[in-house]
Amino acid sequence: MPIAQIHMIEGRTEAQKQAVIEKVTQALVDAVGAPRDSVRVLIHDVPAENWGIAGTTAKSRGRGKPAASSDPVVSLQLTRRLTPPSQNGRS
Repeated sequence: MPIAQIHMIEGRTEAQKQAVIEKVTQALVDAVGAPRDSVRVLIHDVPAENWGIAGTTAKSRGRGKPAASSDPVVSLQLTRRLTPPSQNGRS
């Protein structure tokens, strides 16, 4: 089961998050052949004051404001749960 964890500075709309979930899911289906139903996408909204960039907060740099909800600051982490050998027929 592929799991994509996405950290973004808060401020995106629900529609934007839905689009991210749909596109990341499809990318994992296409890239690794994962069954669509097995893909999990977790979005973590991070307050701009909790996101550091070059020793300062994103908030102090003017990022993460509602007007800047398209701020490209995003972190993506992919993991895949491995099935134990006894459950997948391999030794």
